[in-house]
Amino acid sequence: MPEVWFWENGQFKLYRLQPEDYEPIEQSEFLPDLDLTLLATYVQHPEPLDAVLEFRAALRKALC
Repeated sequence: MPEVWFWENGQFKLYRLQPEDYEPIEQSEFLPDLDLTLLATYVQHPEPLDAVLEFRAALRKALC
């Protein structure tokens, strides 16, 4: 896997594959514009369907 994501202590931890090991990275190379802090807010939402709907609305607002 060239990039892996872990959920640790309420936040995403991303790692990129290097020749010998994985190194931590701050932002996804595959989704460079994704706001991981915003996404984390919805991952922790108590209602999954509401989380999806609110996240979609936030993305639409950010794109306008």
